Amino acid sequence: MLITSTAGTVGWAPVPAGSGTTELADQVTITGDGQVGTEFEVADNGISTVKIQDNAVTTAKILPLTPTPATDQMLITSTAGTVGWAPVPAGAGTTELADQVTITG
Repeated sequence: MLITSTAGTVGWAPVPAGSGTTELADQVTITGDGQVGTEFEVADNGISTVKIQDNAVTTAKILPLTPTPATDQMLITSTAGTVGWAPVPAGAGTTELADQVTITG
């Protein structure tokens, strides 16, 4: 463990036998036991919207898309499960009309 002596010197020292802590994970939001090969990690869907502070996730913190989509592209998933950007076919799409009662905009 990293220690600081009374003289202010920082150095590594062996962890005394029988000392240390026990970490517990609920195996729902956090999985693993902290050992090599089963390290702690956030489970899929382990972080929900209510656990993210307002304005904590910004555009700059999101990895850039590679490749970057061009104008008029859509995100698709192939039959092999590969996700990628593809051009929107010319003339594709439909015009949808809202009744302005149950759906507005």
